[in-house]
Amino acid sequence: MGRQRIGIFALLLVLAPMLAKSEVRTLTLEQAIETALRGNSEIRSFQREVEASEARLGRTKSYFLPKIGAETRFEQFETSRQKLNGGSSNLFAEYNLFNGFRDLNLRTSKALELDRSKIDLERHKLLVGSEVQAKFFRLLALNDSISSIEEALKRNQVQKQSAKKRKGVGLASEADILEFDLYETDLQAEIARLKSDLKSAQADFRRVLGQENTEPEYQPAGKLLHFHIAESLSTVKSRIAAENQSIRSARIAVDQSESYKKTVLGGYLPKIDVKATYGSRGIDETPTSPETTVIAVARWELFSGFDTSEGHGEASALTAKANAELKQAELSALSQVESAYTKLKALEERVDLEAENKTRARRFFDVVASEYKRGVKNSADMRSAAQLLLQVLLRDIQYRAEFFEQKALLERAVGGSIKITKGSESGHTD
Repeated sequence: MGRQRIGIFALLLVLAPMLAKSEVRTLTLEQAIETALRGNSEIRSFQREVEASEARLGRTKSYFLPKIGAETRFEQFETSRQKLNGGSSNLFAEYNLFNGFRDLNLRTSKALELDRSKIDLERHKLLVGSEVQAKFFRLLALNDSISSIEEALKRNQVQKQSAKKRKGVGLASEADILEFDLYETDLQAEIARLKSDLKSAQADFRRVLGQENTEPEYQPAGKLLHFHIAESLSTVKSRIAAENQSIRSARIAVDQSESYKKTVLGGYLPKIDVKATYGSRGIDETPTSPETTVIAVARWELFSGFDTSEGHGEASALTAKANAELKQAELSALSQVESAYTKLKALEERVDLEAENKTRARRFFDVVASEYKRGVKNSADMRSAAQLLLQVLLRDIQYRAEFFEQKALLERAVGGSIKITKGSESGHTD
């Protein structure tokens, strides 16, 4: 009895990891996107960059605050008559009164850098969401396709049984049976192929969710329904300038180049500093009484080896480059939006048409099946009707999945989500 318990316990230890790994949980699209945003390592990297940019901006506060500390120095004075050694130990405070507005421009540049890092994070979140959406609906499409072919297998079995009965009374031949056997093999092969694709798609889905192999497997919940875009093309296009991350980032790049140009031009202006010290000096080891010194220094470079003028030329070129990239980003986004929107509207129409075709294909299959039983149609006609029905069903699934692929592309081009609404009842239900 004890050995049996030990054996059962050992078996459970072996099976436990496999049973845990086989656990499957369903996720809605919103839950899947939320899971991916939490687990995506690249998003965490962009978040750290935002934090670093915030810290760099915080450091610019030091430009407007005094420097306070202590210093000690050793000096040697030598003339034709004597040589003196001296030293000093002081507390000091330094403050820059004016440096050609470089501090203001540098702080502005760091603030723009922070804005740009936030936009990069926003853009990557959108990309991750788009990828999740594409993987989510691909899985639904593959599952629906497999189900449709499995239903076709059941229909084929019914027709094969009918052919066998007809053969028994001399109304069909062995070739008729083989016709259905061949179609059955084709369907089984297609199911095997789709299940292989499904396994790869599940691995992709796990990757984009940021799942470890030890975690439960997630599957998409819901059905592959049909939707329509709820926004007009003009409305979508009007959102580009304010929402598209590439355009917003390029616009910030223009502002950064302008800020850099102002920083360089500050080289033509004077720099004014104030320094106060308190301490004592000693000459030949004879200390003096503590004293307070206040020094104001105004420095104006009349010649800097053409550094300022060349820097201005560089800044002007960078500004022109940034403006050109901004224009290109605007044209590219507009082109992508128009292309994706046009394809989405075409897919809407295709799904609506396929809804009508599904009704006709089912009706055609039923008529051919009825006529086959009466001997009006042969096995080739029956197989042709079955293939036509399956083709229509699979094409409908394909168009619905492609709709969400194009929707993801449109959202990337716009820079935000697109409102959609369910299509006609016949278009989004079976």
